Amino acid sequence: MAMRRSHRIPALVALIVCLPAALSAEPKIIRLDALLRRLSRVTVGRCLGPEPLPTGRLGLRYRLQVDRVLLGDPTFLGSRIVETTGHVHVPRNRPCVAFFNRRKVLEWIAVPVRGDSLSDAPLRISGIYSFNAYFVMPHLFTLASLPGLLRKGTLRIRAEGSLYFVDPQSGRVMPSRINLAIAYDWPSGRASVSGLPPLSGFAKPRIGLGVALLDDIYVRYHSGYPRPLSIGGTVFGLQRNGTLLARFYVVQPSLLRLNDFMRYVANPKLQQRYYILEVAADGEPRWRIEIGKVDYQADRLIGPNGGPFTLSSEIEKGILQAKSGHDTITIRFHPPRKLAIRRAGRLERLVRELMRGTIGCRVTIQRGLGIAGKGCTLRLVSIELAPFPSR
Repeated sequence: MAMRRSHRIPALVALIVCLPAALSAEPKIIRLDALLRRLSRVTVGRCLGPEPLPTGRLGLRYRLQVDRVLLGDPTFLGSRIVETTGHVHVPRNRPCVAFFNRRKVLEWIAVPVRGDSLSDAPLRISGIYSFNAYFVMPHLFTLASLPGLLRKGTLRIRAEGSLYFVDPQSGRVMPSRINLAIAYDWPSGRASVSGLPPLSGFAKPRIGLGVALLDDIYVRYHSGYPRPLSIGGTVFGLQRNGTLLARFYVVQPSLLRLNDFMRYVANPKLQQRYYILEVAADGEPRWRIEIGKVDYQADRLIGPNGGPFTLSSEIEKGILQAKSGHDTITIRFHPPRKLAIRRAGRLERLVRELMRGTIGCRVTIQRGLGIAGKGCTLRLVSIELAPFPSR
């Protein structure tokens, strides 16, 4: 952050003054075509680690091992100390492609999505920025495609992979028999997808590359209600012919099983997904919970002696609470873990755990001033697909 000073400020005071603004900095985003116009040098090699600065000098420096120059001075080889636009969060000795801005400062860096080879894996590029994320759009390419990208400003992506679903028996995410093939050309935006079952009632999708930390690839038919359908993909490998290997999954509606998905895409009347849970005491069902409905449909709890009760939830704290008049039913359970589900919300994490099996809970029933509690179990009964309710 640049500051105009009319007098000297002690370094510690200056740091304290600047720190809140730095921590509140917004993420940065740059389009790939804009990045290409700003380049002065592109090198292939390894990230060796940060370098100390000479006394009294401001800035950040980093050491690279440069094995090949794709753009710029061809003699810029060997071990090189370069200035950077921020802290480089790349492990030491990691293979990398370094991208320098017009001032010959290292501003963007690409590393393999996995493994230790630039040529055998897709590369993800991101910006170097100390105070927040720095996204590049699109952010995927291969080392073989890079010379053409630098020369022509075009990129051709081909990706293949299975569509993954949660297995109803084990609760694990498993590949299905549905195999997708994606073609995407940048910057023209020409794209296609094949391999999906027949889709009833959906228009042509939007297909593209996302940003790091989110979906590498997306296929978006409709992103909101009443009938969402969005598919995301995470790239993990590279075939010899340059095709990317990916794992695809249904982003919306979330946590559908394969049979649910096939029913959903085949019937245009099915427009929402919700979950039915059951609380049992002493092995006998006591309460039925309907949760996850959309729009104005309230979550509710239905008991053997009446209801429905309006249901509120603090799933992150492990609480489901139902109220009706002076009666309150509180269900406490261990908060769901932050499982590796792409952008999973709190309800999805709870349902994912219930797919693995029942979980213990404790129910407290307050009727007027009387309170009674007992141990119970919470289980997933079904995932329901239904028409979107009319007002």
